[in-house]
Amino acid sequence: MAQPLIRMVDLSKVYRPQGRREASLGVRALDHVSLEIQEGEYVAIVGPSGSGKSTMMQVLGLLDRPTEGGLHIAGMDVSRLDDDQLAQLRNQSIGFIFQFFNLLPRTTALDNVALPLLYSRKADPKARAREMLEFVGMKDRLYHAPHQLSGGQQQRVAIARALANKPVLLFADEPTGNISSQQTEEVMAELDSLNRSGVTVVLVTHEPDVAEHARRILTMRDGRIVSDRQIKPERAAAAAPDQSESFRLKPVPALPSAASIRENLRMALVSLSLNKFRTFLTMLGMIIAVMAVIAVTAIGNGMRVSTQRRMAALGSNLVVLMPGAANSYGIGSAPQFLMQDVDRLKQLTLMGGAVRAVDPTVEGSVLVSYGANDWNTSVTGAEPSYESMRADTPVSGRFFTRKEDQDRARVCLLGKTVIDNLYPPGFDPTGTVVQVNKTNFQVVGVLPVKGGGGFRDQDDVVLMPLQTAMWRVLGVTQISRIEIEATSSDAVQDCIDEVTQMCRTLRHIRPGQPDDFRIFNMADIQQAQQDIAGVLQKTLLAIAMVSLVVGGIGIMNIMLVSVKERTKEIGLRKALGARNVEVLFQFLVEALLICLIGGGIGILLGLSLSVVFTRFLGWLYIISWTTVAVAVAVSAFSGLLFGLWPAWQASQLSPIEALRYE
Repeated sequence: MAQPLIRMVDLSKVYRPQGRREASLGVRALDHVSLEIQEGEYVAIVGPSGSGKSTMMQVLGLLDRPTEGGLHIAGMDVSRLDDDQLAQLRNQSIGFIFQFFNLLPRTTALDNVALPLLYSRKADPKARAREMLEFVGMKDRLYHAPHQLSGGQQQRVAIARALANKPVLLFADEPTGNISSQQTEEVMAELDSLNRSGVTVVLVTHEPDVAEHARRILTMRDGRIVSDRQIKPERAAAAAPDQSESFRLKPVPALPSAASIRENLRMALVSLSLNKFRTFLTMLGMIIAVMAVIAVTAIGNGMRVSTQRRMAALGSNLVVLMPGAANSYGIGSAPQFLMQDVDRLKQLTLMGGAVRAVDPTVEGSVLVSYGANDWNTSVTGAEPSYESMRADTPVSGRFFTRKEDQDRARVCLLGKTVIDNLYPPGFDPTGTVVQVNKTNFQVVGVLPVKGGGGFRDQDDVVLMPLQTAMWRVLGVTQISRIEIEATSSDAVQDCIDEVTQMCRTLRHIRPGQPDDFRIFNMADIQQAQQDIAGVLQKTLLAIAMVSLVVGGIGIMNIMLVSVKERTKEIGLRKALGARNVEVLFQFLVEALLICLIGGGIGILLGLSLSVVFTRFLGWLYIISWTTVAVAVAVSAFSGLLFGLWPAWQASQLSPIEALRYE
C-alpha cells in the first residue's frame, strides 16, 4: 500500500492556562488520535462543537503544533521543522479555505489571491491570481474589496487564494457556514471538482448534507475519532504531483522579494492613511527632533561663521585696553584713561616696536531723529584710524577725516538698524541731516552690515569723530576703551608687553602691585566665542537628540498598538506562508516609513525655521547638507531601532493564535 499523505500517531493537543504546565489544568482538544489519509482522498470531519474537529484541521494544516504524538506528512516528521519551514510547506503544498473567509479588508480580490504567491516568489503573482479568479467565476470582481462582495463571492476569492500555489492538500473549515444554499452548492461543486483533479481535500463541517459530498467521514467527540466511515468508493486520483516532490523544502532567499517589498510598502501606506491623526501624532516627535537638529545646526553654523567674519575683519593682531582690574568681587575701581594717556601710547608707534596704531573710542546712548521718526541708539566716537582697524569702510558715502575730528565737526555715519528705523525702505541717507540729542548732524556715510554680536546689535550705532562725541554729544573726558593694533599676528604678545609696561608707568604702579587695567587679545576673545558657540550648539543638539529618543519611543508604542490591531492579519499572512522574517520586515517597513516621512517633514520645517529666524532676527544661517543627510540616516535608524521590538513580537506570533485573536 502506498505511503499515506498524512499519518497521525497517538497525537494529542492540550490547551493550558498561560504559564501553567499541569495536565490537569488544561483542555484536551485532541486525545491520542491516530489517523491516516491517503493522497487524493476526500475526507469530511464532523462532530458537535468542542469535539476537536477544528483543532484536528489546524494541526494537520501545520497551523498549530501538537502537544504529544507524531505527525508525518508525505513521510516527513513535521515536528522537527521550525516555524519558517512550516510556513514554507503551508505556502507551497497546502491550501486553506477559512470559515470566515479571512480576506484582508483593505485589499482587492486580486491582491488577496496574489498574497500567497508573493511569499512563494512567483515571477508574476498578479497573472496567476487573475487566472484563479477567472477559474472560480470572479473575472468581473478583480478590483473589488471584500466589503464590496457577497458572502459567496468572498468564499470564491478564498478558494482562488487557496488554489493559487497549486496545493496537493486542501483544508476547508466550515466553507459553507456563512453563505446561502445556492452559494453552498456552487462552493461544494468547486471542491468536488478539485478532488477529481487529484487534490486531497479535508473538510470540516457541521452540516450532514455538506459532509455527504466527501467519500470518507470521520466523526469526532471529546477529542477522539469515534467513527471512521467510507461512504463512497475511492476513485483513482488524476495525475497529481509526486508527494515527496510536493512537500520537499526548497531553498528560499533569506531576504524578502522585490514584489514582497512593494506589497509591504503598499500595506504600510494603507495602514498609515487609515489613522491619519494618530499617524501624525506618532510622527510629531520625529518631526520636532529632526527640525530641531536642522535648525540648530544651520543657525549654529551661521553664528560661528558670522563671528569668524567679524573677528577676521578686526584682525587677529588687535588688542583692546580698558580701565579696571579684575578681583574676586568683580571689577574694581580704577582711574579712567584720558586723552593724554592716548597720546603717550601713540608714541609707541614711533619707537619701531610691536605697536602699529592706537585708536581711542568713547561710547554712550543718544536719541536720533529724522523727520517724525525717533530712535534710541548707541553712539561711538572714534578717530579716522577706526576705519582700517575695524574694517568699517562705508558701503555708501565716506568716512570722516582727521580735520573733521580736530574741528569737532557735526558729521556721522549710520548703521543699518538705525537707517531701517528712521528712513523708508531702500533709502540712502547719505547727505541727509539727522538730529542727535536735538543737534543737527550731517550723514556722510553708511556703515557695513555686521549683524548681532552677543546681546548687542552691532548695526544699531551712530559713528562720529572722537572729539565731536566727547565735547558736543556726551560731554565726557574719559576714554571708554583703546584699541591697539600690533604690527603682525606674531607680534601680539610683544605688543601686549609694551602696552602693559607703558600703562604701568603712566599709572605709577609699583613693582609687585597688580595692574588696574585690562588688555584683551582679540584672538583669545574669538576663540572664547567659538568655544561658547560650540558648547551652546552641542547642548541644543543634545536636547534635540532627547526629543529624537522620545519620538522613537512614541513610534515603538504605536507600532505595538498596530501589531495588536492587526494580529488576525498577521495570523493570516503566516497561514498563507509568510516566514517570520517577512512579517518582521513588514512592520519594520511601516516604522521606517513613519520615521522617513516624519524626518522629511522635520527637515523642511527645520530649513523653514532657519529662514524665519534669519529674516526676523537678522541671524545668518548656513545649511549643512551633511547634517541633512545625517538627519535622514538617523530617521531611518530610529525607525529600525524602535520598530524592531514590535516587529519581532509580530513575527513570533503563532498563526492559529493570531487568527483566533479578538
